[in-house]
Amino acid sequence: MTAARKILIAALLLLPVILLAVFTTSETNRLFNENLYAERSTQASLAAHLLKTKLDHISELGLALAGRPAFRSLVQHGQWDAAALLLDEVPRDFPYVVRIQLLDTMGMVRSELDARKIVLPGAKDSVAFTGNVNQLPPTSITPVYRSAVHSHPIVTAVRAVMLSNNRRPLGLLLLEVDMNALLAWSVTVSIGKSGYVYVVDNLGHVAASPEIRDGDSIPDYSSVPVVQMALAGKKGITTNYNPVVKQYRLSAFEPVLDYGWAVIVQQEATAALATKKNTGFIFILSLSMVLLSGIFVWAVLREISRRKQLERKLQLQNLDLEDRVAKRTAALAESEQALRASEIRFRSLIENSSDGIVVNDASFGITYQSPSVQRITGYTAAERAGRHILDFVHPDYHRYVSRITEQVQASPGVPISFQYPFLHKDGHYIWLEGVVTNLTHDPSVAAIVANYRDVSERIEADKKIIASERRYQALVEYNLEVTTLRDAQLRVIYRTPAAKRVTGWDEKDPELDSGELVHPDDREHVKHVITSALEHPDHLFQSRFRYKHKKGHYLWMEGTVVNKLQDETVGGIISSFRDVSERVKSEAAIEASEKLYRNLFENLLSGFAYYQAVIVNGRLTDAVYLAVNKQYESLVGRKILPGCLLSAVVPGILESGIPNREIIEKVVSTGEPQRFESYVSSLHKWLSISMYSPAPGYFVALIDDITTQKEAESNIRKINASLEEKVTQRTAELKKMNEELEAFSYSVSHDLRAPLRGILGFTSILEEEYNAKLDDEGRRITSVIKANTIKMGELIDDLLLFSRVSRQELQLADINTIDLVAQLVAEYNRSSSGKKIVWHFSELAWVRADLASLRQVWRNLLSNAIKYSGNREIIEIEIHSEDKEDEIVFSVRDNGVGFDPKYSSKLFGVFQRLHGADEFEGTGVGLAIVERIISKHGGKVWAESKPGEGACFYFSVPKQSKQ
Repeated sequence: MTAARKILIAALLLLPVILLAVFTTSETNRLFNENLYAERSTQASLAAHLLKTKLDHISELGLALAGRPAFRSLVQHGQWDAAALLLDEVPRDFPYVVRIQLLDTMGMVRSELDARKIVLPGAKDSVAFTGNVNQLPPTSITPVYRSAVHSHPIVTAVRAVMLSNNRRPLGLLLLEVDMNALLAWSVTVSIGKSGYVYVVDNLGHVAASPEIRDGDSIPDYSSVPVVQMALAGKKGITTNYNPVVKQYRLSAFEPVLDYGWAVIVQQEATAALATKKNTGFIFILSLSMVLLSGIFVWAVLREISRRKQLERKLQLQNLDLEDRVAKRTAALAESEQALRASEIRFRSLIENSSDGIVVNDASFGITYQSPSVQRITGYTAAERAGRHILDFVHPDYHRYVSRITEQVQASPGVPISFQYPFLHKDGHYIWLEGVVTNLTHDPSVAAIVANYRDVSERIEADKKIIASERRYQALVEYNLEVTTLRDAQLRVIYRTPAAKRVTGWDEKDPELDSGELVHPDDREHVKHVITSALEHPDHLFQSRFRYKHKKGHYLWMEGTVVNKLQDETVGGIISSFRDVSERVKSEAAIEASEKLYRNLFENLLSGFAYYQAVIVNGRLTDAVYLAVNKQYESLVGRKILPGCLLSAVVPGILESGIPNREIIEKVVSTGEPQRFESYVSSLHKWLSISMYSPAPGYFVALIDDITTQKEAESNIRKINASLEEKVTQRTAELKKMNEELEAFSYSVSHDLRAPLRGILGFTSILEEEYNAKLDDEGRRITSVIKANTIKMGELIDDLLLFSRVSRQELQLADINTIDLVAQLVAEYNRSSSGKKIVWHFSELAWVRADLASLRQVWRNLLSNAIKYSGNREIIEIEIHSEDKEDEIVFSVRDNGVGFDPKYSSKLFGVFQRLHGADEFEGTGVGLAIVERIISKHGGKVWAESKPGEGACFYFSVPKQSKQ
């Protein structure tokens, strides 16, 4: 038998095995993919439908609340807080509502109610909306954001436009909904290992996901491809790369109709396809078996004697392969069982919903109802089977329900809202409210789905509100105010009973509709008010006039007029007035009293001013004039009109002399009277000021000009100055002595330097000319002599500098500390000998000091910090300043060897060293010079440290340095 023939026979024998292995692997992969994709797509579709139902529910809730008549009436009358209180039970009935806000037509929050039923009044910006309400649809849902209350959950806001009876926008009702509560079902759905459901809003921001923790920012998934496809209205399943989490994911995506949101069912690709990898392993194993079988076949061809044995082994391997195929088939069955378990979980979500959910066929026959339906209506699905919906609807609403059913059947995919009385099994009617959607066109649903809830309590609450409105009408009827409703021709349509009691006129009196009852002097005013009201509907106009009583005398009437002719519920001009005759008499008496007060006020010999304090964040920023007398105007040299600011009339008064601002703050806050003196540079006068507070937020100042008195005090000080001339003479003598001492110091310095120069010179000659004759010890001794001679010269220089510091006069000037320090830092950077120095300093305070002396202070402190940090690989020096009340404190911190804090008192003495000269070079005079210079400026120096932890040196300079 030829080799080609043997190969052909082996190929023919192996071909069925290869085909079986390929077919088994391919079919296994296909079944796995179909089951996996079907399971994920079904989960995404059910989740999207459930999310849409939830969004429809909260949208309808917002629309229903905004349309309540009593609620709209309160909003229309500007009673925002009262309107908010009508909604105080909403957070209890709907726990996912965490905050309710009422906005006006310009988007400003007028009242707010949080989940604790606390009304927070006052206009402010809304987190969920800024803009014009007139541009919004009747109801809408915002993208998600972090709430400003309740531990900052992720929320969305339902925006419902509040309309008047003539469909004019009154404002906006915002329901802030906690997404964690609304979408709690999404985190309980099991998607397998590393899988979960997440929801995105119309901007691609994640509204709910198990990966989001409290306090995290809202993830932006707008760049994720599956999110982009879902927001574009597409649905499907795919495996692609998620750029946000940086991993491949298997994702089923489904858009949420009408809202632009989307649901994503995702799982990490490696976890989702783990089983599929096992099939690849089977394929490789099968192929390995085939190759092994080929070896056996080849052996059979070569060794006929072993054929039966090889055939037996091949049969055993085929049985093993069949066993593996059977196990894979069982695994696929388990996958199908998992899919059914997923469907059971989704059914569990529906069955545990608090809302009733009913699934109907195309003719509204019930095919399924959730357990909550029996809790709401009392009927089981079997008890309602075969009965028409109208059998349970109140007869008065048969027509309404018939229209709803027709509309649902004619509008597939469109949610239709409803509200009607339903016959409970116990025999009473309950009010049902909800949404029904025709999904017969959707193959995954193929039914009409309705979800609803029992709103009987709310309907009863509305009835109570109507009763409350009737009580309000009764209050108007028995009010003491004269309230009148007139038509466009000003004819009386209605008057409260109080009108007759106050004015004496009856509705039958012909004089009632004439204008003759108004006092002749007030008729033009009344005519102007009525004309203005006719031209400006809904605007409230104030008025006061005299009205003739039936007995002949005139009454002073005061009140308001508003034109409500455009309002269909009113249809007239409302005037509401009260008798204020007694109050007018009292006002006349008060006016006479005020004239007397004004006479006393104007004739005070002291300047008198009455102010209102302007307080911002607890601090006085200015004051507003309310009243002043002529003497005050004479003091400040100008006429003062009420409303002017104190800082504009008397510039610098709040900063002059002693802290006037703090004194006024104390008077206003405590009410304690204060008396003080202050020089006002803008007036060139010394003033004596007495101040008290008649009421919180107000204060009065009595002011006298004491400039003459102060000038007399100045003359006395001049006399005292002449007495100090002798002190000056003595100072001059002391100065002369200091000059002589300086000359002596110079002479001593010169006399000491000459021998030192000689020692240094001869030592250098000895080294140069006798170097060959000197042994190592001799050369060491000469080096020691030179080093100590140089050190002696440095010590003389430092002592002379220390001596001169005490005698030099300070030339004070304003110094830019940051420029001075930057120059020294640049010098040290150039001469750092390769040592890396890291400087830390920012803005340093300006200071008034002697420039040369202060430069010496900074030079000594910086060189000291570099020197004692020299053993560090990187030297770090921090420079800071702190502006205090009377002084400026500077600090220099290093990361050097530090020192024992118990010896810190010795640091600033001459020749005091805490480290040996063999460790760190220096004379021990530098810090003593720093202490002498700062003391001469009137400041102080100190230091803080621990061994091995660096040191920090401080010095302070008074804001007004004294020589």
